[in-house]
Amino acid sequence: MKPENFLETAIGLKKLGMFNDAEAELLRIPPDAGNYTSALHELLIVRLGLEDYDQAIETGRQLLERDQESRPAVCNTALALHFAGRFNEARSLMKRLPELGDGGPGEAYEMACLESKLGNFDDALGWLESALQRSESYPAKALIDSDLQPLWHSFDGRHLCLAQAHILLGPVFDNIRQWIGSRENDPELDGNDLNQLPEAWQRFFRFRSAAGTYSIHHLTAARYPEARDSCLTWNRTRIESSLQCIERAREHAANVVLHSQPAYAALHLAAGNFLGARYHVLWALGKDPALLGNFRENQHLRPLTYLFDELAALQHADCESSRLLIETSLPNPRLNIADLLEDIPLSLRDTSLYLLRAGQTLQNTDDHAGALAIWLKLCARWPQDSVGFVNGATCLMHLGLWDRAQTLLSHAPEAYRHFHLCEAQRRQLQAQNLEAGFTPRTRPFRGDPDLGGLLLSGVPSLKPFVSAANAQQPRLQ
Repeated sequence: MKPENFLETAIGLKKLGMFNDAEAELLRIPPDAGNYTSALHELLIVRLGLEDYDQAIETGRQLLERDQESRPAVCNTALALHFAGRFNEARSLMKRLPELGDGGPGEAYEMACLESKLGNFDDALGWLESALQRSESYPAKALIDSDLQPLWHSFDGRHLCLAQAHILLGPVFDNIRQWIGSRENDPELDGNDLNQLPEAWQRFFRFRSAAGTYSIHHLTAARYPEARDSCLTWNRTRIESSLQCIERAREHAANVVLHSQPAYAALHLAAGNFLGARYHVLWALGKDPALLGNFRENQHLRPLTYLFDELAALQHADCESSRLLIETSLPNPRLNIADLLEDIPLSLRDTSLYLLRAGQTLQNTDDHAGALAIWLKLCARWPQDSVGFVNGATCLMHLGLWDRAQTLLSHAPEAYRHFHLCEAQRRQLQAQNLEAGFTPRTRPFRGDPDLGGLLLSGVPSLKPFVSAANAQQPRLQ
């Protein structure tokens, strides 16, 4: 029989879960055969399925000698090292990957697992965030993965650094109880997870070579329903433990980030960015209105006295209306701003915060002339805050008054050049076409120093934010 026939037969046997037979077929292919490298790729996967990790590692070594630029070879060999408990070697091998181009979320997830096992929890969380952002297949797995249990439980025993706190408050950790999905009743486990189960339960699971995980075989489980139920109870207990760790960590993260807001606001002010400073103040007051006194006493925030005075007057006049105005002063697509503004008393409708949201509401309903009048009033009240100039220019462009839009933007604060929207508006003005500008999609503002992605990256005056508070995600190197 020709070597290509051995390979074809082995691939078919592997798909059927007949790994011993597939291995025997692959071993019949001689090293000088034209398809030997492909055979080694398949043999590595088969030996992972057989949980013969020492042989899988040796196969991976031979494969990498022949195919050094193969991402699957690196990843699968690292996986074998990982399952064999050789975490440092697996991590070192994974660090070769930048030489091979951009990787996928699976590589980030593997790095998160390895860093977690090694106790490098800051790096583990950074890699995990990357994997969760790029694939919907990992959230449910992350809750039961034994490799990530050290990360989850680390939150209960140590102080969160600010970079970790920002990650935990990010969108990928929202609604974490929705992560569970079908995995509650149909768990997928890796080799390390499976080895934690009693042998009586392990027999229910079959290796899925496409995913590299084990899942309960429905026919076997149907024969032993009581044991299957016990296994699922263990799985739900593991999930609940992880969820509780993450939820407690998110509560702690909110406090950590909240305490950073005066420093962030001061850094924005030092860069001349009054709009950014206002974001941080209002986000903090939305969490705890009692913090207004602390902001007013902070000498680094003296330039915002005009805003603090108005907020104090609002709180004194009507605490509930003050809360509503603060709540609506940051972008939040989930809120019906028009309805909330209707609840504000007439006596407070000339406050700057009310005008801010009223102007945005009119602009969103294409009443650009009405919104423009409000934005020009805010330009006069808040000359160091770019919000009136930026939105006023947008209204003028919608009204076809391009020269007046250019003039208004020329009076905007210098710090506005640090915003993505500034570049977009420049292109719109040059082309006199509202379709000419494009800005990247931003994320909800949650107290992070780049204002939810509103700021251009690499701006020199913003480097203190990145270096002091929002450490970059770890990279393979």
